[in-house]
Amino acid sequence: VSTSLTRGWDSFTCIRHSYNPTKSFCLNTPTTVALPFLQSDREMIFAKFRRWWKGVNIFQKAYVLIPIHEDLHWSLIIICIPDKEDESGPIILHLDSLGLHSSKSVFDNIKSYLIEEKNYMDREGASSDVSIANRIWKCLSRRIESQIIAVPQQKNEYDCGLFVLYFIERFVEEAPPRLKRNDLDMFGKRWFKPEEASNLRVKIRTLLVEKFQNSIKNKCISESSSASCANDCVETVEDSLT
Repeated sequence: VSTSLTRGWDSFTCIRHSYNPTKSFCLNTPTTVALPFLQSDREMIFAKFRRWWKGVNIFQKAYVLIPIHEDLHWSLIIICIPDKEDESGPIILHLDSLGLHSSKSVFDNIKSYLIEEKNYMDREGASSDVSIANRIWKCLSRRIESQIIAVPQQKNEYDCGLFVLYFIERFVEEAPPRLKRNDLDMFGKRWFKPEEASNLRVKIRTLLVEKFQNSIKNKCISESSSASCANDCVETVEDSLT
């Protein structure tokens, strides 16, 4: 029995799409793919990591994004929660830029998380406050669908993390308020050019350098009355990073 289910679930943060406020997301920090586990262990492990999304009703969100890490590789799970009028269950999507992770194992474990959360909400009397139709909710374990998503593939062995970040960025920008089956056409091998994801490395480095420079400059200004001194500090930082 693996206890790796609890590793990586160190926060569960709600974010709202800045371009379209009608689309709401939950972004989870990385988790690992776990081996099958016994019922008694399932309840114990679920109780441990559920505290990290305490106060967040994930069944009200349109999407839950979960980066997956195992065997030095990253992939992405997107849980799509339907509207009540859709009369359908959640769809779990798996995006993998190398196809290394076992989608079946990931789907089985994510499905078990959703079922445990559903059972918890039923016990707490909170099941009325979800966006899933009541008749679907009652038999949720049989109405959760899963889909392996064809996505652009990385051309090396080390850009998987960048691809996951780019999957998230593109999905947040392009996803509809609530995803339906026919919206899956937005994905595909030609969703974007692989080099676009790989180029995130330069973008992230530039952003980090900018943040670092601003931090140093603000510190210099607070410690000196001379603006030229602050500029000298920034130039020193720039020289050290080139």
